[in-house]
Amino acid sequence: TLEISSYSDFLFANRYDSTLSMHVLPWNKMLREECIIPQISIGVDLIDSLIDEKLLKTNLFGAASIRHTNANMDSLLVEKFLNEVDVKNDKQVFNYAHFLTKYWFSKFSHSYETKGVAKTISPDELRTMISNLDTTIISNYDLIRLQINALLSGIHYYVTYNNWQQVDTYFNAISELVHFDNFTPQEAMELALFCNYFHKFEVAVEIMDPFHEKRTLSEDGYFVLAKTSTLIRTKLDSSDYHAYMESAKRSNKTRYCKWLDDAFQIQRDEYIKADFCSECR
Repeated sequence: TLEISSYSDFLFANRYDSTLSMHVLPWNKMLREECIIPQISIGVDLIDSLIDEKLLKTNLFGAASIRHTNANMDSLLVEKFLNEVDVKNDKQVFNYAHFLTKYWFSKFSHSYETKGVAKTISPDELRTMISNLDTTIISNYDLIRLQINALLSGIHYYVTYNNWQQVDTYFNAISELVHFDNFTPQEAMELALFCNYFHKFEVAVEIMDPFHEKRTLSEDGYFVLAKTSTLIRTKLDSSDYHAYMESAKRSNKTRYCKWLDDAFQIQRDEYIKADFCSECR
């Protein structure tokens, strides 16, 4: 059996970035200096009245997504806040989706408890809303990353609700989406780490392999790919597996040799063992 604790250097369970950062769009910005009035407190009644103002709701969704502030919002307030979204307003839907992905992640990523969590639409329903956004209003770059965020937070949502079929579907969708746009090698590595956290090692390799082919991964990226591949080496073509290991070695030979010396069970592969003996000894 796999002892996860012994792979802490590999899994980075407490280090993966949960949601990919997106550019701050104009409708997310708040006029700070111009709007702050000294010695004036903002009461609950004022907040309630703003929530009902459709013209302000788009910016409120954006503001509520900042720095996980939504994690501390009362569930009933969140349900009222989410009520009556203008589905014809693409900017509002975008911020609504961004708010929900942040909310789901902050509530479900560290707990499987649904008590005290606002009732919302499902991730599938959110994905449908996102798919209908106007690409002349929302850039394709931001749209695809919003779709990725919905998948990442949706995985936590469906894990909490024990819907493992949807979890598998969402991981496969992530792998497909990465190939549709110019994701960076860093983003690919972060997504692979997310997959590894859930033991979706094959999906992680699928995500990183095209970047390995282009030789655009960072040193850390090559080692994440190599270490992931060792866990599913019997499912990989041996030439691919060895290529991943060779790439890690080329990126930092000292680091590679120390890793194989510490994790000597990897040397059960005769090719790796022979290479280790000739290159590292």
